[in-house]
Amino acid sequence: MKRIPSLDGRRAISVSLVLIGHLARAGYTPQYTATYTGGGVHMFFIISGYLITTILLGEHARTSTINLREFYIRRAYRILPAAGVFMLFAMIAYWHEMSWLNLAAMLLYLVNYDATKPWMIGHLWSLGVEEQFYLLWPSALRRLYRHKVSLLLSVVAIGPIVDAFCRHFR
Repeated sequence: MKRIPSLDGRRAISVSLVLIGHLARAGYTPQYTATYTGGGVHMFFIISGYLITTILLGEHARTSTINLREFYIRRAYRILPAAGVFMLFAMIAYWHEMSWLNLAAMLLYLVNYDATKPWMIGHLWSLGVEEQFYLLWPSALRRLYRHKVSLLLSVVAIGPIVDAFCRHFR
């Protein structure tokens, strides 16, 4: 896939929003800027979803299929080395703060569901969300490719409703 330069600017904006929000929580920027974090995270997830969907649809256009095995191998080569080093460091440095549940959540990319996680592995929550998306979306896209327009419209229509439901019952 060719690089999409305009997305680099959007990534920079999303990362900047997250950093400004974290700086606000630490007291370095005005408190109202703490709300920027969520917008930056959402923007980054949208960019990531767009890129993965574009890659998968491009593969389908070229080959008339989506090779899930190759997709997951590419994903593993991209994320596992850095995530593995981080997880190893976290396990060594924070072993006294972690339960077996925390370790399992970290290794299985389920930190976003672990309410008891130590601070250090909390950094993996967004990676967990992304990996769960990558686990489900390519399969769904491959199976439902024939109905791609109605599927995408359904996700766009139902997504905000599910989001509102989840926020209400949080």
